[in-house]
Order: sequence, then C-alpha cells, then structure tokens
Amino acid sequence: MVTEGTVGVEVFVAAESRVIQFYTITSAVKGYGRKMVAAVVGTPPADWQLVVPMDWSGGFWRRMAEEYPRLVIL
Repeated sequence: MVTEGTVGVEVFVAAESRVIQFYTITSAVKGYGRKMVAAVVGTPPADWQLVVPMDWSGGFWRRMAEEYPRLVIL
C-alpha cells in the first residue's frame, strides 16, 4: 500500500557483471518515478547494463525505455 508521500526505488547492483536491476519503484508523488529512474540511469558508467526484469507497470517502464535507450525490459 502506498501512503501519502511514499517515494522509493529498490535496485540490485551486481558490480562483478556490471548490471543494475530495477526491482521496485514506488511513488505517491506524480513525476517522482521519472526522477528516480533518471537518477539511477545517470549514475553508472556507459558499459553497465540497466534492466527491468519484470514489468507490471502498465506502460511506465515502456515509456522510460523510450526516453532512456540503455534501459532494457526483459
């Protein structure tokens, strides 16, 4: 359950294989999901892979992948 003001992102970082997986993203504030994705995507070096292993978002991750081409939805 998302309560008022709840915002957070959970990622798994596999440094040895240079992969960051988005596991959970929650935002009760409109627009903050996009800001969290931008912060994570803008952090690792270009040779790291950014993945979304499961997409139950109803379109959010598809839009993010269009905006950030290095983001891969599995």
